[in-house]
Amino acid sequence: MNPASPRVLVLDDDPDMQVLLQALLEHAGAHAVVAGDAAAATAALAAPFDLVLLDLVMPPGVHEALVDLLAGLAAAPPIVLLSGSDRHTLASARARIDARGLTVVDALVKPVRLDALAGLLARCQQQRA
Repeated sequence: MNPASPRVLVLDDDPDMQVLLQALLEHAGAHAVVAGDAAAATAALAAPFDLVLLDLVMPPGVHEALVDLLAGLAAAPPIVLLSGSDRHTLASARARIDARGLTVVDALVKPVRLDALAGLLARCQQQRA
């Protein structure tokens, strides 16, 4: 892994989606870590991340616990929302998460395309520079 590679935390409860997103992110040049619940996310967040991909559709209480966890960080990384839902649903979720003091920088509709992730990572690296 290149030390300049962005570190991305994938918060998604679907094991297949975790594998897919991790592979796509790493193919695009990122270092990806996956977590499917608040306990795994807490352990992962012992290290800093440049970006978080946050799934909107999870078992009851899991999404909310992850948002609470991120909102409790001294310096939460920017968030990209993931969902199979339409753009209206993503916009509504974005407003709720923004209201918690977190920064939502983008939203991606599943299935996520490699070019969309690569563009997202490029913007992330530009902001880090």
